[in-house]
Amino acid sequence: MSLNNIKLTANCFALTHPENEKNLFKYIFREMFKRNKVETFCSAKVIFFTDGKHIYLRTCVSDVKIPMAKEYIEISHGQQITGKIMVPLNRECSFNRQEIEEYISVHGEKPKGNSGKKRKNLTGDEAAEFTKNALSSKGLLDVTIIEQQCGPQLSILNIPVQTIDISFSATVGDLELFKTAWLNGIGRDKTYGFGMIRLDGTLFTPPCNNSAHA
Repeated sequence: MSLNNIKLTANCFALTHPENEKNLFKYIFREMFKRNKVETFCSAKVIFFTDGKHIYLRTCVSDVKIPMAKEYIEISHGQQITGKIMVPLNRECSFNRQEIEEYISVHGEKPKGNSGKKRKNLTGDEAAEFTKNALSSKGLLDVTIIEQQCGPQLSILNIPVQTIDISFSATVGDLELFKTAWLNGIGRDKTYGFGMIRLDGTLFTPPCNNSAHA
């Protein structure tokens, strides 16, 4: 593999998405993994996406209890790529100056940590612009939003949120930076099933024949 191309590879597996289940973090990590005594994963070691019927998970680690396939694709510097990414129509943002002043008048001090943050609903165009900027900061150039499609309703911190699946095209500018984004996802809400980059042309091997499913 030369400095001008790279092979993105990870383990992957799928779970059935139960009807009406919106809290994917709770379902995956507390109900599925904990119930089946799968201790390999924490939320920082796996990213995932749902189409409403199946939950697709990507990770760099493995567990003997879970049959996993290999997901891989080769990309080159300067290559034109297309893909999809699902984001919430709701995102965390910091207080503005007026909100900080109002907080101080009530609490007598400046907000600290999460106290100075709130969640804000987004339009589809706002979510698309956020996604474009996020991808542009992760090694991609000339990011273009191709299409927006409504996704399943999910939840973040038990707050119901609408989702949008965004198709994009871009040119690969920084291979290592984009590799990190592909493996780890983008945005602040990866724990809840958002920010997983799914590239067109990705290949998959058959799952390994391990002893049990999660």
